[in-house]
Amino acid sequence: MKAVLVQTTVGDYRQAFVNEVTQRLGESFDILCGKEYFYPSLKTGVVGPRVFVVAKNIFLFGRRGLLQLGVHRRAIQADVAVLEYNPRIINTWTVALLRKVLGRRTILWGHVHSRRGSDNWLRRFQRSLGTGLIVYTEEQKQILIDELRYRGEAFAAPNALYSQSEMCPLDSPDRRDFLYVGRLVPDKKPQLMVAAFAKAMPSLPADSRLLIVGDGPERPALERLIETLNLKDRVILFGHVSNYEKLKSFYATSIASLSPGYVGLSITQSLGFGIPMIYSRDEPHAPETVAAKENWNCLIFETDSAEDFAEKMLQISREKAAWIQRTAAISEDCRNKFSVERMASEFVKAIRGHE
Repeated sequence: MKAVLVQTTVGDYRQAFVNEVTQRLGESFDILCGKEYFYPSLKTGVVGPRVFVVAKNIFLFGRRGLLQLGVHRRAIQADVAVLEYNPRIINTWTVALLRKVLGRRTILWGHVHSRRGSDNWLRRFQRSLGTGLIVYTEEQKQILIDELRYRGEAFAAPNALYSQSEMCPLDSPDRRDFLYVGRLVPDKKPQLMVAAFAKAMPSLPADSRLLIVGDGPERPALERLIETLNLKDRVILFGHVSNYEKLKSFYATSIASLSPGYVGLSITQSLGFGIPMIYSRDEPHAPETVAAKENWNCLIFETDSAEDFAEKMLQISREKAAWIQRTAAISEDCRNKFSVERMASEFVKAIRGHE
C-alpha cells in the first residue's frame, strides 16, 4: 500500500512527528510539499528520506487561495492520500474529486471549523469528498460526529510537538523569566506583550526578563518599541529557534510563557515542560487550548488589556513557589494527551483504516 501526505509546507516544528510516522510506515509513505505557506514566515523546515519538496505553490487572490503544481499525479495514483482540509487549496478539491470518482481512499486533515469558527457549505462539501477526516483533538472529533453529523471515518490526532520522553518537567527554583515562542505577526500581538511587561517590570524581580523567540514581519516594530521603552536590557529577541535543547533552556529559566494573541501549538510545548501560560481570553484560539485549566496550568487576561496582562505576570511572580510545585503534574497532564506518539498512532490508524 502506498500512502502520500500532501501539505502546503511542513514547518520544522513537525520534525518529531515526521520521524515517528516515517519510522512506522517506512517507504510506503511519502510527504509532498512546497516551500512556503500562506503567511511567508512559515517555510518547510523538516528533513527526511520521505520528504519531497516538489510542489510549486502558486498563491492567488492576495494569498487567500493556493494552487500546488507538481503533486497531482502522485496524489491521485496513491492507494491512500492525506490532503489538507482547507477550501482555499484548489488541488485538495481536484485531487479529492478525482479520487472519489476512482473509488480510492482519501483522508482530509485539518481543523473541524475554520479559524472564524464557521462551518459553511464549502467545508461541508469538501468533507463529503473524503473517506475520513483527521482533526486535532477528541473534542473536535465529538463535534464532528455529534454536531455536524459526519458519517465518514473520524480520527483525533492530538497536535503535538514532542515525544513523551522530551516532555519533561523543568522545576528549577531559579525560574524568573517570561517567555514567548512563536511567529511575530499581527494576529499574535507581540507589541501588547512588550507593553504589558513594561508596566509589570517595576514590581518584578530585577533579574526578570522577557525572552522573545521567533521571527516575522512584526520584528522591526517590536525592536523600535523596545528601544522607545528603554527595555533593551530586559527584553531579548532571539529570532527563530527550532533546536529542542535550546528551546528547553529558554523554558528552564521561565516562570511562565506568554500568548498575547491567539494561542496555537506553543501551549502544549509550554505545558509539556510544566511551564504555565498566560494567554488572552477572547481570541480565535487553536483547539490546543483544551489543554488549559485556568488557575491550575494557566492564567487568562482580558483581551487587549496591557494592564490586566501585566497584573497576571505579577500574580505568577508572587505565586512562583506554588506554580513550580505543580510543574511535574502540569507536564504529566499534557504529556498524557499531546505526545507525538499519540499523534502518529492516530495518523497511521487513519491511513490504514482502523487496522
